[in-house]
Amino acid sequence: MSAQEPTSPAEPHPPILVADSFFVRMRDGAAHVRGWELHRERFAAAVLGVRPEAGEALDRFLDDARRALAEAGAGFPRLELRAGPPDAPPDLRVALRPAPQLGATIELRSSDEPIAPHADRKGPNIPRYAELRRRLGAEPLILDERGSIVEGGTTALLWWEGAEGRVVGNRRRVASVTERLLRDAAAQAGTPLVDAEIDAASVTRREVWALNALHGIRTVSSIDGVAAPTPDPGRLAVFRAALEDRWAPILG
Repeated sequence: MSAQEPTSPAEPHPPILVADSFFVRMRDGAAHVRGWELHRERFAAAVLGVRPEAGEALDRFLDDARRALAEAGAGFPRLELRAGPPDAPPDLRVALRPAPQLGATIELRSSDEPIAPHADRKGPNIPRYAELRRRLGAEPLILDERGSIVEGGTTALLWWEGAEGRVVGNRRRVASVTERLLRDAAAQAGTPLVDAEIDAASVTRREVWALNALHGIRTVSSIDGVAAPTPDPGRLAVFRAALEDRWAPILG
């Protein structure tokens, strides 16, 4: 286990098997995260799926990581399990990274590639999706064999049918912590989000939000070059405020 990325440029990093990233910001002198326990649970479950014997080392790593992240402060850190020999201890790391500029909108473009292996685990497909993003010039829209939307390259998707919010029911995707937080908020408001499926052509006629831990909610401005409808500003403000209420001290 290492506390942060090695600094030697001559030594390539082993491939990432599991990753979990989140936005950390400072409030009242303390590092805050939205849904830290959910991120911890998601990372731990994925690591144990790859390295079932990692339990004790994983618990120690996560406790140490929590303290390291609180000390490091604001940024966009990533928890990682890197590939290594099966007889070696799990290569668990904390990558301390600055947060990129936040955005309020995003463009989506359908990918012509099939769903990648291990699409339900964050980590192994990071390089693939980054290359897709460069090639498409927009956030990749991952589709299944029938053309139904699975997720964005770095985002979960939520769309609106009138007053009803819908999320992708296909579980061949990374479980989204931000989506989970919004599901809880919507249920408390008496309008639970519904699992559904939709294709790219149909979703262009809906108000669509892209969700992730860094940006929270970004409204989708276009899909495959087709402009999306104008978001409902009141509804957007309500759900952004609900996410704002989910910040909590990482050592709280």
